[in-house]
Amino acid sequence: MENHLKVLEKQGTIFRTKDLNEQGISNYEISKLLNEGILEKLYQGVYSLSDLSNLTMTDINVIVENGIVSMTSAAYFYKLTTGEEGKITLTLNREQKPPKLPYDLFIYHYTTSRFYNVGLVILDQDGRKLKIYDVERTVCDIVRHRSKYDLSLVREVIESYLKRDDCDLNKLIEYSKELRVYNVLKQYLEILGGI
Repeated sequence: MENHLKVLEKQGTIFRTKDLNEQGISNYEISKLLNEGILEKLYQGVYSLSDLSNLTMTDINVIVENGIVSMTSAAYFYKLTTGEEGKITLTLNREQKPPKLPYDLFIYHYTTSRFYNVGLVILDQDGRKLKIYDVERTVCDIVRHRSKYDLSLVREVIESYLKRDDCDLNKLIEYSKELRVYNVLKQYLEILGGI
């Protein structure tokens, strides 16, 4: 069983029952690991292998399957900001409810079905899936919710985006129109020299 745990540690720190079973760890052994304090139950069918201060991006969609990394967390992931990440921001569809966790790990943002999939990408991170909004959607979200953030953060995100080699202004403008932030984004781009 020790070998199985070493394999798991390379993948992340959070696992579903099926992940553990696939590594040859039976439900009986899961109970034993819980009793020994090696595993901690987060909620039904989801377990933590270690201290949650070691939470990785690959663990996020194991904990909250429908959560999409967004806002400042996505900006941090794409290196659009140098600020500290803090709690991970996840976007959920308004009809979805996050799991009840024993820890306060996430900031939840809710959106309508209409906007939920705009800019969604699913990245493969060491064999695990990470749902995150693409860089253009991230910029639009920061602009859209600018009242929640310091002006310097909004400016830093846009300036960093404009310096990227993969900057796609056409896609950014298309998203901004769809997400109804075109006029505000246009003002920022004019001030910062993007257009």
